[in-house]
Amino acid sequence: MNGNGHVFGAGGGQRSMRLDADLSAFYSQALQYVAAQAFDVKRQPLLSRQLIPTIQGIPEWAETFKFRGHELVGSAGLGSDKANAPRRANVIARESTPVSIVTRWSSFSYSEEEILAARAQSIPLSSLYMQAALRAVEQMIDSDLALGDASVGILGLLNQTGTTTETASTKAAGGTSWTGASADEIALDVFNLIDKIADDTHDDQAKYRIVLPRTKLQRMRKVRMGDGQGGDTVYKHVLETHEQIESIRPWSRCLTAGTNSATRMCAFPVDAGVVGAVVPREPRLGAPVVGLMETEQAITARCGGVVAFYPLQIGYMDAI
Repeated sequence: MNGNGHVFGAGGGQRSMRLDADLSAFYSQALQYVAAQAFDVKRQPLLSRQLIPTIQGIPEWAETFKFRGHELVGSAGLGSDKANAPRRANVIARESTPVSIVTRWSSFSYSEEEILAARAQSIPLSSLYMQAALRAVEQMIDSDLALGDASVGILGLLNQTGTTTETASTKAAGGTSWTGASADEIALDVFNLIDKIADDTHDDQAKYRIVLPRTKLQRMRKVRMGDGQGGDTVYKHVLETHEQIESIRPWSRCLTAGTNSATRMCAFPVDAGVVGAVVPREPRLGAPVVGLMETEQAITARCGGVVAFYPLQIGYMDAI
């Protein structure tokens, strides 16, 4: 793989790569086999796609994504009170700032010698090149959905603007982070974050998914409520007590996502109509391009980060 994230096979030179009909047929069949292997291989999970619901229906050719909202205004009054007539009801349409959708890509290639050697030995081409290119694209999408990309103006789940923020109770009292906090203090922090979102949005029905660093989740699973001897763990207590918490999941992206690279706990609705990933094109294999001594192929995807239709329904708590 070179410095730009492109994956190349061996070879080089100054003459064009020429494949006869039989070799072209072998290469085409072998590449189909390689693609099936690469796209089906079990890889270390990249969690952004698992955690954040995807917005459906965005065409893959779209350069930007924007949405319209409607604000209902007006008031009602007393029929006999002519002097204080109510404000006439109306609907105000508001349009969001367009979000850029960019192409993420990587490539791989096979030299003429590699294709000839594979045919001579009746073995398929290696899938490792394609797997490396596919992984590079998936890692970029994972990063886009978590933290966005300031260079192209897209945001991730963990750095949205206009969100609900709450201060950890232990930090507000001048204490330590969760490392030295009691079970009651940890549970209170989680409850406070969800309740702050509900208060700010006047919504006590939404179900929220909480993501936080794995070390913080492990502490929730170890520390017990009450005297710490026989009570429920903080993790179990929180899930069973607060009806608006859907799940609590570990996410390494939270480790330094907060202000000044602090740890960040994030709560958000599991609803693509509230917050969703913009991925109009899943990773896809392009057509072969014959070049100098090698045939190159690209894997491309399209991504616009994460869009929050209602930013206040995303909650952050830092330095836990």
